[in-house]
Amino acid sequence: MSDVALSGDGRLILCYGTKPHVLTRWWPADGERRQLKPAWNIMRSVTFTGDGRHVLFVDGEGGIHRWDLDHDQRAELTTGPARGVDAISASADGRFAAAGGYNGAVLLWDLSTGQCLRTWDGHSRPVLSTCVSADGRMVLSSCMEDEPVRLWDAGQGSCVREFTGHEGWVSTVCFTPDARFAFTAGHDRTVRLWEVATGRCLHILEAHQERIRNLELSADLRNLVSAGDDGLRLWELDWELAVDERAR
Repeated sequence: MSDVALSGDGRLILCYGTKPHVLTRWWPADGERRQLKPAWNIMRSVTFTGDGRHVLFVDGEGGIHRWDLDHDQRAELTTGPARGVDAISASADGRFAAAGGYNGAVLLWDLSTGQCLRTWDGHSRPVLSTCVSADGRMVLSSCMEDEPVRLWDAGQGSCVREFTGHEGWVSTVCFTPDARFAFTAGHDRTVRLWEVATGRCLHILEAHQERIRNLELSADLRNLVSAGDDGLRLWELDWELAVDERAR
């Protein structure tokens, strides 16, 4: 399995595999599965838009596309700077997307127009993961090196905060819906919870024995799923404990 995405309402899972080269839509409630076989190049990253009807994906050449799942067709190719990308995420309302480039650039896109709104240059290596806040004002990113996770503000042209603590690559980053907190995980086999406003690490979750590749937060914020080379872990989140930690 190359990549996995969970719809905002938690009703649909999207799995992309390379052997065979298929995209599977899975409805966990009744077990229904539907497979689609893309005719274009291999995808590197997939993510749902807010309505769950479209998927954003990065093709093997680093191009950004929007796919209409209901009609099984590529709906749009975004336009903008000709920079190959390897990571992409969408805001909850489907208005914005954040893409990470091979050259370390992070780009913010307006999906309604297909235009690039902002480009940030700060990472020294290819970007591994991005996450855009629900309102499109903030973006988190990590890269293919032992560097801090970076926070970008759409109103500014530079990094506004760094999150340090992981050892090695940070493979995946994600905001909570209100962007007050963020989760990160990576090659040091830990999941970390951060306070976005201060950059403080509030908790470190340890259970994996191998590197972690992906995180998915449930819509009700009660659970977090971490996917690593040693399988999946389901975490029950105690937000009262997180608030208590902030007060220390």
